[in-house]
Amino acid sequence: MIKIDQLVENLRRDGLRVTNARKQLLSALLDSKKAYTKDEILNQLKSKGYDPITLYRNLNAFDKSGILLRLKDEDGKDRYLLNPERKHYHVILCKACKQVEPIQSCTIDTLEEFARSKGFKEVSHVLELHGLCEDCS
Repeated sequence: MIKIDQLVENLRRDGLRVTNARKQLLSALLDSKKAYTKDEILNQLKSKGYDPITLYRNLNAFDKSGILLRLKDEDGKDRYLLNPERKHYHVILCKACKQVEPIQSCTIDTLEEFARSKGFKEVSHVLELHGLCEDCS
């Protein structure tokens, strides 16, 4: 189980300042199996004096560092999920409750290799699966 201290150390390693606002954001996302929108996160943190601009900046910084995964739901809204180990993986996002289930393998890597063999550079991919989890179906 990942602890807040480990996440704070990851921020330091990335050269990001460790502020109370960033610790609050990490705490709000820690141990969640749900992917949240900016508005949902802001509602969780508003009572602590968190403002939208600070949230936007911190989400972008965490996304760039890889500590967050940014997912798109079926409505095109960005949803955020903590990715403390910064692993490349995909998830299935429940259409109803927004719970996420990790997919442990990525077979698309072979398609990336194929694209590189054809001379493509800076190849990447995005895979988003949506469905209804067992509890919602």
